[in-house]
Amino acid sequence: MRELRRLPLAIYSLVLGACYLVLGVAEIVMGVLKLIGSAGLSLAPFVPPDVFGGFSSCVIGVTLALGYRLRRSEVEGLPFVLVGTLLAGIFGVLYILIALAHAASSLIAVLSGEAPSLEWVLDFLRLEIPLFFASLPLAVTVWSYARRRY
Repeated sequence: MRELRRLPLAIYSLVLGACYLVLGVAEIVMGVLKLIGSAGLSLAPFVPPDVFGGFSSCVIGVTLALGYRLRRSEVEGLPFVLVGTLLAGIFGVLYILIALAHAASSLIAVLSGEAPSLEWVLDFLRLEIPLFFASLPLAVTVWSYARRRY
């Protein structure tokens, strides 16, 4: 990669990693608050109390943030960006599939005569899903470069 192209990719990776890290820490905090029965759950209604999901978001965030090394050297930073975008893709698709399964379950329940519930809509509001879509340009750019180069 040319020097002009590496710096914007490194900054994009750092910003995306910071977003994943902040989300992961918030999910862990909300999960711990739920476990101890605290009333702080209303502080961030859009952040699910998911300790393990938060941990996976932290791992993705740290991996992508370490992709900032791409600004110095392709060899140092490229593996972090490749693995970070791969993890973001895996978990993003996983959360989309979970939301679709919950929606299908609600549809089946309605078709069998139960009262309609819109609880499944909250699954589509998980912040990992928009972050997954935000990671796609970085993933396409870096993975296509890696395929051509290596």
